[in-house]
Amino acid sequence: MQGFQPRLLRCRRLALWGACSLQPTEKKLDFDGESYTETLAHVLKVDKLINKDITDGDYHKFMDMAFALASLGDAGRAVFMHCCSFYAGKQRYNLDKIFTDCKNKKRGTVTIATFIKMCADAGIDVSRPMQQNKKESLIELIAEKDDFNNLPVFPESVFNDLPPILDRFVNFYDTPAEKSMMLLAAITAISAVLPGVHVMYRHKRIEPNLFLYIFGKSGAGKGLLGDVKALLSVVEDVMEQNARKEMNTYKEELKRATTGKRGETELPDPPKIERLYLSGNNTSSNIIRDMNDNGGRGFIFDSEGDAFVYNSKTKDCYNISDDLRKAAHHEDIEMDRVGENKNEREHIRIKHPCLSMIISSTPSQMKNVFPNTENGFSARFNFFCMHQRPQWKDPYDETDEKSVYEVFYEEAKDIYCIYNKLKCLGKEGVKLTFTPEQRKHMVGFFSGLFYKNYMLYNGDFDGTMYRLGITQGRIAMVLTALRYHSVDDFDRTLSCSEADIARTLDIIDVLEQHSTYAFRILSTGSKNESNINNYPPQIKLMLALPDEFTSSEAVEIGKDLEINRNKVYKILNRFTEGIDGYAKLLEKYDHGRYKKIQKK
Repeated sequence: MQGFQPRLLRCRRLALWGACSLQPTEKKLDFDGESYTETLAHVLKVDKLINKDITDGDYHKFMDMAFALASLGDAGRAVFMHCCSFYAGKQRYNLDKIFTDCKNKKRGTVTIATFIKMCADAGIDVSRPMQQNKKESLIELIAEKDDFNNLPVFPESVFNDLPPILDRFVNFYDTPAEKSMMLLAAITAISAVLPGVHVMYRHKRIEPNLFLYIFGKSGAGKGLLGDVKALLSVVEDVMEQNARKEMNTYKEELKRATTGKRGETELPDPPKIERLYLSGNNTSSNIIRDMNDNGGRGFIFDSEGDAFVYNSKTKDCYNISDDLRKAAHHEDIEMDRVGENKNEREHIRIKHPCLSMIISSTPSQMKNVFPNTENGFSARFNFFCMHQRPQWKDPYDETDEKSVYEVFYEEAKDIYCIYNKLKCLGKEGVKLTFTPEQRKHMVGFFSGLFYKNYMLYNGDFDGTMYRLGITQGRIAMVLTALRYHSVDDFDRTLSCSEADIARTLDIIDVLEQHSTYAFRILSTGSKNESNINNYPPQIKLMLALPDEFTSSEAVEIGKDLEINRNKVYKILNRFTEGIDGYAKLLEKYDHGRYKKIQKK
């Protein structure tokens, strides 16, 4: 027996060595020893079957559900939102904040197994999914993390102490998603009627005019966008009144000219009718003519994005995006056309065009508007994905005694007063300036965003980032213009408050996340799991990694995603070091151990 002991010990050592070999292991969760990827695949399978409130409207069960799904990290957010769509309790708003708080605080006694048991108790089939290969599981994980339901809305800090006109308008709406979308839409609409307000950006005069693209599923709430027209109703009414007067004068002069003796009276030229809205259902040449009649200004509002593009392509004109790309940066637009008489030519040149736009569509229609991201057209727009918990509201609410135009008529009059004053100032306009401290703060903020996206997208997103910088200045102009209590304040240089600087950066922080999501859709085709394979390797790896992981786990996940070992370590090192002290996405807190740096 004594001779047998060493051999037994050797066998035990070999067994122990085999169990502790250096083969990479996946992160374990407290659910029957499943790996993170296996557990998530199980939860996603169960989530597809949920069609009822698994909490029975009970607050304590609701919080247990939140903590359980938060144990998955951000991958559990979309599942939580789906479950909340059936929740019968009172916690229906600020769901993003509730989930984030649960993820940060955690509750030790609650695990993902708690969620599975709640589903089972509710009669949901919780059997495990058929075994997938690791790559399929990871692609499903990435698709879940990159779901549009995970995109944020504006934080409360954005809505606190807005300019009075915007505050009254935004508070007309109920949910955070509606408030966020309508604030963006209102700022964009008002940017069309602030002539002459400007900043100097890279030695160029930039006015407030913004391009906004809202996308979301049918029924998501995009139809509310039309309400922003109520804010411009008085400006539009005055323009129409002036147009009618000019047209009546023209008709009278034309009548006198045609009834007089031939040759004694020249026929008057038709008046240039100034309009607030330009039709998106138009050709490129007609839009240029309309802008020219408008003194180089205009506002395009179209709720059907693909119709806007299809109707802008005809045999006699090139893609309208060429002119819109120029208008976004106030670059001169020129057009030459043959007139009705072949010996005549029509030449139009619009200097410093000022155009604002709001377009909306479903995600699939968006691809028709932007066939690719290479020509820079999509980079001119601020994207916002409209998504919220579906619910049926009483459309015949008796408290709605007035139309939205009546509700905001006083705000529309105030906006007209500002517009009229700015028109009286002429081309010189009024300038907005920032203090050196504000500029330093903005440079630091944008440096972090710029370098982060430079690393993630290999420089392909740089154009959009530069234009987000312009967007911040334009939003600051609108907010500042609406702060002033008297039109006489526009007789001197404008200055932006510290609070509005912080507000604009909070807005940009959200727009950047929505814009990168839209960029991924437009760069890789319509959103589905197969196109995730076309994501840059560093994005796939970052989405697939859990919040904390080891280098061995990263290598194993990289292998399943067909990213070689050296590339994985290169990505880890780059994201740990950042660029020039900015954009550190990972923290190496121990030998071979990393955690993602979460936004504060």
